[in-house]
Amino acid sequence: MIVYNTKSVSHIVEQIEKHRPSSKKGLVMFIGEHCTISIPLLIKRLQYLNCPFVGLIVPGVLDKDGVYDDAIIVKYFEFSQPPILVKNISNTPINLSTSPFSSSDTLLTFIDGYTERIGKILFDMYNNLSYDHSIVGSAVGSIESKNRKCIFTNDGYFEDAALIVPISASCKAIAKHGFQKAFGPLIATKTKGKTIQQLNWESALPIYKQAVEQLTGIYLSKEELFNISWAYPIGIYKEDSENIVRDISSSSNLDAINAHVEISDDTVLYVMNHSEQNLIQAAKNATQTSIAGIDKSRIEDFIVFDCISRYQILSEKFNQALKVIEESLHPSFDNFEGVLSLGEINSYDNSLFEFYNKTIVAASFYN
Repeated sequence: MIVYNTKSVSHIVEQIEKHRPSSKKGLVMFIGEHCTISIPLLIKRLQYLNCPFVGLIVPGVLDKDGVYDDAIIVKYFEFSQPPILVKNISNTPINLSTSPFSSSDTLLTFIDGYTERIGKILFDMYNNLSYDHSIVGSAVGSIESKNRKCIFTNDGYFEDAALIVPISASCKAIAKHGFQKAFGPLIATKTKGKTIQQLNWESALPIYKQAVEQLTGIYLSKEELFNISWAYPIGIYKEDSENIVRDISSSSNLDAINAHVEISDDTVLYVMNHSEQNLIQAAKNATQTSIAGIDKSRIEDFIVFDCISRYQILSEKFNQALKVIEESLHPSFDNFEGVLSLGEINSYDNSLFEFYNKTIVAASFYN
């Protein structure tokens, strides 16, 4: 359910109660960053519903008709266990070894997109979990207000936090991006956290700059380079699947570059390029694969987690991506809903779950 009129907390709660299918269902809410309601007041009002709820602040929400930064999406799921909130994740070790997850649980997973150790935190979470869970979710937060709280539950409103919501529905989630290898391979021969100091035993910045200049045919100053680096991310090599895309930004180390998430030494990388058509095709491929092999009568919901940067790249053509998703779902769904995210989280077929940039994750939830 999507709520467009979000100026009144009373109206939002009224719509939630009106459309809630069962008293057993908990609430998962995605709130566009320009929604002006008081989150503490919303939490207080929702506590009277006597059901578990979680909420995430995101750059925007979407349906087949467009993207909205001031609307709210509400999803109803049966929570198999109470949500697990990990606060102060930048400094707190993660220990989920005593969490009573059933092997059939799908774990909706969300993390503050501005925490400094996303890769390490997700790795620690994965080491605490068995291989038999489907894991899907995103990095959350506001584009305009990096220090804003972005996760709330029955217990309050938080920043620098991670959230796991175990639900009883099964999930098949597929990640695709549509970027292609354009320069490389390059070996990350010296790294420190998010900072790539050397590529192929040479300073990383000149190598990356050379790659982008070769791809654009234009000599670029450092400032010009990082003004367009959003279009030339790096890809972590994967033998049997698409490379994992990482955004690139400038570093305080003059000869280095920064990735959005930590990069390990000896990682094989490529500089990536894209076409708008391939990004749109990725949305189609992810959607079609996520529903393939599932009896359509068993599908209870479908959610898209789409990176905010894909929306920015496609701009007016983003509606074409929404259109191919709608066409791929027809006739199973007349509409679908989704989220613009700061990064995407996904595992499928009992594999290691990953954090992505510039990726769309299409998730089918079924009984």
